[in-house]
Amino acid sequence: MQDDQGITPSTDFSDLQSNIAKGGKKLSEAVGSAKDQLAEKTKDVVSEGKEALAAQGAAAQNNLSSAIAAFSGAIRAASEHLANSEQRGASKFALEAAGGLDRLSASLKDRPFEEVLSEIRTFGAQNPGVLVGGSVIAGLALGRFVKSSSPSTGSPATGSGTVGTEEGRSESGLSGWESST
Repeated sequence: MQDDQGITPSTDFSDLQSNIAKGGKKLSEAVGSAKDQLAEKTKDVVSEGKEALAAQGAAAQNNLSSAIAAFSGAIRAASEHLANSEQRGASKFALEAAGGLDRLSASLKDRPFEEVLSEIRTFGAQNPGVLVGGSVIAGLALGRFVKSSSPSTGSPATGSGTVGTEEGRSESGLSGWESST
């Protein structure tokens, strides 16, 4: 039997089945090859990302180490100021804290970033109160140091302004404080 184009259709389904199998095999090989290429590219991108993050982490670690060393210096200066102000107990505490910060700074410089990050996570998980308390104490000590090291002019405030009086008149004074002259 012929179709309208004069071709006799093949009744052999084995040829059709063979062609489908060959096409499926070629498709499977192409998908496998694409999958392998994609996996390789993904590994390359992940590797580059890890390298970039490690470099940024190391830079941040160095910056943190320098900042801790500077903070330690500020605490040492505060300790000296406290010692001169006859507050030896607070001075000793501040000096010990500065020593601890110096050791931490040196440790940060000498260790791999991944190891430092792991230790910070472990310490924070095991001692959240110490971590928060230490931050509060450091902030208070720094605030006290900044307050005590600001220049004292003998006047209660800085700047001048105009202050109203009860009668509606104004007189010049220092931020609400009357001049003693």
